[in-house]
Amino acid sequence: MTKRTALASFLLLGALTVLALWGDPFALQLVGYLPMLLIGWIAGSDDVPSASTILSDWALWRSVLVLLGASALLWGARRAWPRRQLLGEVPPPRLHRLLRWSVAVAAACPLLYAGTRLAWVLGIPLGLDRAFLAQIQGIVLNGLGLGLFALLGAVLTIGLARPWGSRFPGWFPFIGGRAVPVGLARNSALVVAFLVAAAGAYFVRVMLQGEGIPMAPRGAESQWGAWLPEMVWPLWAGALAVAALAYAERRRRADKVGA
Repeated sequence: MTKRTALASFLLLGALTVLALWGDPFALQLVGYLPMLLIGWIAGSDDVPSASTILSDWALWRSVLVLLGASALLWGARRAWPRRQLLGEVPPPRLHRLLRWSVAVAAACPLLYAGTRLAWVLGIPLGLDRAFLAQIQGIVLNGLGLGLFALLGAVLTIGLARPWGSRFPGWFPFIGGRAVPVGLARNSALVVAFLVAAAGAYFVRVMLQGEGIPMAPRGAESQWGAWLPEMVWPLWAGALAVAALAYAERRRRADKVGA
């Protein structure tokens, strides 16, 4: 192992440690709720918190600081890594399998979360007993935004391994038929993987501590639908990151051949 490889590995381990010990879901929640917040602000609804209320929340800023610290370590690890292309030496058949399987895992994981939250909105007690579902009726819509966000993420993840993930479908206005920018697809997936990793680490951490879920209604820890989907989020994050890198490498090779 070279010094650069050792340094990169150390920095990567540091980033993962920061996420494991201090990661939380607040930044991911804000991204998931943002469309609903925007609609509420435009409509002048009193049921959504104001931007100033959100920005004055120390928990959100703490989440941002943790993410910035982990990001700095990941950036240092990438700069220290001796090879420019992370998957550049992977043979084509293995790269294809890596992309296919990582996409399958990364698309399946959020569907478990989306399925439970959408079921609750429809009154189906998936993963809950009926009494608990009745108890949380006032907040089931809060999970709808994140559930739809997870569902959309699964669809877009599948695109990493499909032709329409490399070229916009023809029915898209203005950009139909054009190549999807590699950086847009790769970096978007990596950012989501990063946020999911922080959130997943939090839920795994609190469940292992056995003290309940602080941001959930009392008794949620005894309802598998309220916590089990989040237990696979670290796997989701890892698979999505691998899928993003494999996608970018496949596109790089295709562009090189076509040049």
